[in-house]
Amino acid sequence: MKKTVSIIISMMCVASALLFTSCQSDPIVGTWQSTGYRIDVNGQKGDFIYVNGRCIEFDKDGSFTDYSTNGEIYNSKWTLLSDEGDYSIEPYDDAALEQLVNGLGSDANILSPDPVYVYLENDTIGTIETYDIEGDGTKWTVEVKFLYKRIK
Repeated sequence: MKKTVSIIISMMCVASALLFTSCQSDPIVGTWQSTGYRIDVNGQKGDFIYVNGRCIEFDKDGSFTDYSTNGEIYNSKWTLLSDEGDYSIEPYDDAALEQLVNGLGSDANILSPDPVYVYLENDTIGTIETYDIEGDGTKWTVEVKFLYKRIK
Protein backbone atom coordinates (compact mmCIF):
# COMPACT_ATOMS: atom_id res chain seq x y z
CA MET A 1 0.00 0.00 0.00
CA LYS A 2 2.83 2.39 0.92
CA LYS A 3 4.52 1.69 -2.38
CA THR A 4 1.31 2.37 -4.34
CA VAL A 5 0.75 5.69 -2.56
CA SER A 6 4.39 6.63 -3.18
CA ILE A 7 4.06 5.83 -6.90
CA ILE A 8 0.83 7.84 -7.19
CA ILE A 9 2.40 10.85 -5.46
CA SER A 10 5.48 10.62 -7.71
CA MET A 11 3.29 10.48 -10.83
CA MET A 12 1.30 13.49 -9.65
CA CYS A 13 4.53 15.45 -9.10
CA VAL A 14 5.81 14.56 -12.59
CA ALA A 15 2.46 15.48 -14.18
CA SER A 16 2.41 18.81 -12.31
CA ALA A 17 5.97 19.60 -13.40
CA LEU A 18 5.16 18.79 -17.04
CA LEU A 19 2.02 20.93 -16.94
CA PHE A 20 3.90 23.83 -15.36
CA THR A 21 6.77 23.77 -17.87
CA SER A 22 4.45 23.39 -20.87
CA CYS A 23 2.50 26.49 -19.77
CA GLN A 24 5.69 28.48 -19.37
CA SER A 25 7.06 27.85 -22.88
CA ASP A 26 4.73 29.73 -25.20
CA PRO A 27 5.75 29.39 -28.88
CA ILE A 28 4.84 33.01 -29.73
CA VAL A 29 7.48 34.39 -27.33
CA GLY A 30 10.38 35.81 -29.31
CA THR A 31 11.28 38.35 -31.98
CA TRP A 32 9.68 38.25 -35.42
CA GLN A 33 10.53 40.19 -38.61
CA SER A 34 8.01 41.05 -41.31
CA THR A 35 8.23 39.38 -44.69
CA GLY A 36 5.26 41.14 -46.26
CA TYR A 37 1.79 42.58 -45.92
CA ARG A 38 -1.49 43.07 -47.76
CA ILE A 39 -4.28 45.62 -47.29
CA ASP A 40 -7.84 44.58 -48.17
CA VAL A 41 -10.57 47.24 -48.39
CA ASN A 42 -14.25 46.26 -48.26
CA GLY A 43 -13.40 42.65 -49.07
CA GLN A 44 -11.30 43.50 -52.14
CA LYS A 45 -7.87 41.91 -51.76
CA GLY A 46 -4.88 44.14 -52.31
CA ASP A 47 -1.51 43.04 -53.64
CA PHE A 48 0.92 41.30 -51.32
CA ILE A 49 3.92 43.58 -50.75
CA TYR A 50 7.21 42.06 -49.63
CA VAL A 51 8.93 44.06 -46.92
CA ASN A 52 11.62 43.45 -44.33
CA GLY A 53 12.33 45.67 -41.40
CA ARG A 54 9.25 45.79 -39.21
CA CYS A 55 9.85 43.70 -36.11
CA ILE A 56 7.56 42.63 -33.34
CA GLU A 57 8.51 41.12 -30.02
CA PHE A 58 6.35 38.99 -27.75
CA ASP A 59 7.67 38.74 -24.17
CA LYS A 60 6.91 36.01 -21.60
CA ASP A 61 5.15 38.50 -19.33
CA GLY A 62 2.42 39.15 -21.93
CA SER A 63 3.87 42.43 -23.18
CA PHE A 64 4.17 43.20 -26.89
CA THR A 65 6.43 45.67 -28.73
CA ASP A 66 6.08 46.73 -32.38
CA TYR A 67 9.20 48.28 -33.95
CA SER A 68 7.80 49.90 -37.09
CA THR A 69 9.86 50.70 -40.16
CA ASN A 70 9.48 54.46 -39.56
CA GLY A 71 11.28 54.24 -36.22
CA GLU A 72 8.15 54.40 -34.06
CA ILE A 73 7.89 51.94 -31.16
CA TYR A 74 4.48 50.78 -29.91
CA ASN A 75 3.72 48.76 -26.79
CA SER A 76 0.69 46.68 -25.97
CA LYS A 77 -0.34 43.38 -24.35
CA TRP A 78 -0.96 39.96 -25.89
CA THR A 79 -3.06 37.02 -24.70
CA LEU A 80 -3.64 33.42 -25.75
CA LEU A 81 -7.12 33.02 -27.26
CA SER A 82 -7.26 29.25 -27.79
CA ASP A 83 -5.32 26.00 -27.51
CA GLU A 84 -4.87 26.03 -31.30
CA GLY A 85 -2.24 28.77 -31.06
CA ASP A 86 -4.42 31.82 -31.71
CA TYR A 87 -3.52 35.04 -29.92
CA SER A 88 -4.83 38.57 -29.52
CA ILE A 89 -2.99 41.90 -29.22
CA GLU A 90 -4.75 44.82 -27.56
CA PRO A 91 -5.31 47.74 -29.99
CA TYR A 92 -2.68 50.49 -30.02
CA ASP A 93 -2.14 53.73 -31.96
CA ASP A 94 -0.08 53.21 -35.11
CA ALA A 95 1.30 56.15 -37.11
CA ALA A 96 1.06 54.17 -40.38
CA LEU A 97 -2.65 53.57 -39.77
CA GLU A 98 -3.18 57.24 -38.91
CA GLN A 99 -1.47 58.15 -42.20
CA LEU A 100 -3.79 55.79 -44.10
CA VAL A 101 -6.86 57.25 -42.37
CA ASN A 102 -5.74 60.85 -42.99
CA GLY A 103 -5.33 60.03 -46.70
CA LEU A 104 -9.01 59.08 -46.91
CA GLY A 105 -10.26 62.57 -46.13
CA SER A 106 -10.11 65.37 -43.61
CA ASP A 107 -12.97 64.01 -41.51
CA ALA A 108 -11.94 60.33 -41.65
CA ASN A 109 -11.73 58.46 -38.38
CA ILE A 110 -11.54 54.92 -37.03
CA LEU A 111 -14.87 53.70 -35.73
CA SER A 112 -13.73 50.47 -34.13
CA PRO A 113 -10.11 49.59 -33.40
CA ASP A 114 -10.46 45.84 -32.84
CA PRO A 115 -7.79 43.69 -31.17
CA VAL A 116 -5.18 42.34 -33.59
CA TYR A 117 -5.71 38.63 -34.32
CA VAL A 118 -2.48 36.60 -34.42
CA TYR A 119 -2.08 33.04 -35.66
CA LEU A 120 1.01 30.86 -35.42
CA GLU A 121 2.21 28.32 -37.99
CA ASN A 122 5.56 26.67 -37.23
CA ASP A 123 8.16 29.47 -37.34
CA THR A 124 5.81 31.92 -39.07
CA ILE A 125 3.09 34.14 -37.66
CA GLY A 126 0.42 36.20 -39.32
CA THR A 127 -1.39 39.20 -37.92
CA ILE A 128 -4.79 40.46 -39.01
CA GLU A 129 -5.84 43.98 -38.06
CA THR A 130 -9.44 44.96 -38.86
CA TYR A 131 -10.73 48.53 -38.78
CA ASP A 132 -14.00 50.21 -39.64
CA ILE A 133 -13.15 53.67 -41.00
CA GLU A 134 -15.55 56.44 -41.90
CA GLY A 135 -14.86 59.64 -43.81
CA ASP A 136 -16.46 61.97 -46.34
CA GLY A 137 -19.77 60.12 -45.90
CA THR A 138 -18.26 56.74 -46.80
CA LYS A 139 -17.57 53.75 -44.58
CA TRP A 140 -14.73 51.28 -45.26
CA THR A 141 -13.73 48.03 -43.63
CA VAL A 142 -9.96 47.77 -43.83
CA GLU A 143 -8.07 44.58 -43.08
CA VAL A 144 -4.27 44.69 -42.82
CA LYS A 145 -2.48 41.33 -42.92
CA PHE A 146 1.22 40.98 -42.01
CA LEU A 147 3.39 37.86 -42.22
CA TYR A 148 6.45 37.46 -39.98
CA LYS A 149 9.29 34.97 -39.61
CA ARG A 150 11.10 34.21 -36.36
CA ILE A 151 14.51 35.84 -35.98
CA LYS A 152 15.06 35.13 -32.23
